[in-house]
Amino acid sequence: MIVQGGIDFRVGIEQGLQAFQAAQLKGIKSKLVYFPEENHWVLGAQNAITWQRNSSDG
Repeated sequence: MIVQGGIDFRVGIEQGLQAFQAAQLKGIKSKLVYFPEENHWVLGAQNAITWQRNSSDG
């Protein structure tokens, strides 16, 4: 699972998308979760819940 924040200045959206696409092209089961208002850390309470729910979805 790739978790990407829209205002992450450490890992740009391009890098997150490239990692996700590489996993997809290699046939690796993968998921991209994008939070436009988060930076490098997911700090919003609702976003954290969404993140946890997505990480436990098989």
